[in-house]
Amino acid sequence: MGTSSCKLRVENGMRIRVGTSGFAYKEWKGAFYPEKLPAAKMLAFYAERFETVEINNTFYRMPKPSALAGWARDVAGAPEFKFVLKAPVYLSFLHETAAMFFDVARTLGRRLGPIYVQLPPTKKKDAELLRKLLELVPRDLRVAIEPGNDTWFDDEIYDLLRARDAALCTIDDTKKEVPLVATASFGYLRLRRTKYTKAALAAWRDRIRAQSWKDAWVFFKHEDRATGPRLAASFRRVLEANA
Repeated sequence: MGTSSCKLRVENGMRIRVGTSGFAYKEWKGAFYPEKLPAAKMLAFYAERFETVEINNTFYRMPKPSALAGWARDVAGAPEFKFVLKAPVYLSFLHETAAMFFDVARTLGRRLGPIYVQLPPTKKKDAELLRKLLELVPRDLRVAIEPGNDTWFDDEIYDLLRARDAALCTIDDTKKEVPLVATASFGYLRLRRTKYTKAALAAWRDRIRAQSWKDAWVFFKHEDRATGPRLAASFRRVLEANA
């Protein structure tokens, strides 16, 4: 994969950020990262090529402020780069820990993108739970919600999200589909398939452009063969080719 200096795409006032779910994968060496690149330099290398990254390991444990501060320093050469943090698995159930997570997240300062919340797949529609969850998120932070299953896809849920300017996380996966429904001033898409044709990527580009969002955040799936960064780079080329 060739090197490049990443420039944030802005189309009709919409900023389109493209990245992958995670970056620190030794399996990507040789396919994306240079074979001998030290792990400590992976993030800086990644940030030269993409505009954002979705950090998933914060789902399993509370991040350390020192780690987030270190990440911010590592991307100093990429002025537009931002991080998305996946909220801890217990966030929607243990409310007393939420404030701590958001305080730690703010360590990233201007580098912080939306907070991504993934609800359990076994959790059926619960409007009251969603209302309480949205109340936990400070107003100065943006949030994208991935519903647990298709019981959540109705106007009551969409209206709750719109009232808070919270994005419904669009999912394109062989195992799970979440429709593209605009509920916020920004869009959040997780394109999880391991293969996308150029035509399929162009179709997603057109669907994104048809929205009135200020920002669109697009993440491709991590795979050991570096499928994610390859598809993310292909999507950026599709955007650039039809600018």
